Amino acid sequence: MIQTKASIESKLNLAKEAGFDAVEVNSLGYERMEMQEALEKTRMKVVSVYHSDNWVNSLSSLDESQRSKAVSSVLTSIQTAELYDAQFIQLLPGREVEFGVDGKKSLLKSLQQIVALLNGKVKILLQNFSGRNMDSPRFVDSIFKNVNSPHLGFCLDTELASKNGKLQNWSLLLNKYFSKIDIDESNFVCLKSLLVDTQNIKCLSLDFAGGTENRISQLGNKPCYN
Repeated sequence: MIQTKASIESKLNLAKEAGFDAVEVNSLGYERMEMQEALEKTRMKVVSVYHSDNWVNSLSSLDESQRSKAVSSVLTSIQTAELYDAQFIQLLPGREVEFGVDGKKSLLKSLQQIVALLNGKVKILLQNFSGRNMDSPRFVDSIFKNVNSPHLGFCLDTELASKNGKLQNWSLLLNKYFSKIDIDESNFVCLKSLLVDTQNIKCLSLDFAGGTENRISQLGNKPCYN
């Protein structure tokens, strides 16, 4: 999100000066040693790693070889998260989850394999997705119930969620599972009421630029990063 030509250290300092507690990074987006050195110098943290292969390898692929490849690719993000001492890895379900029962079974198998790979503090955040299934809190909840793992939590993309209903429809899910919320400029105002009713949100991520440092305080004391 920090759209400026500068060193990693400078970007981290910009985020720190704006009032952020930590940042989210792409799993393949940075030179590892440079990032580690910058984190130490700025005393900033990486709280979340965005899985960069989300759009290349689908966790709900109906092709078993492709699905297995997608699961294996998450190992890179797990290693990156462990290297940066991050808490979360953010994943998308893949478009095939919209293909009914088979797509759901494929996603469930992938998630069960992924959580079995976790042996430290790193946890998975599954994001809602634009489509008839992952836009439904009830459907997403059924995914979590079937995986039944304390290492699987939820990321609410508010831009996607607000297109097909009220954000408040997701409050039950946000209360049941540890969560992250990605905030979009268009729904910043209505988000505050959602936060009042939820107790299990671990962090907020601002997906827009411009004046954000002056608006963070409006949301209360949730940890924020960009």
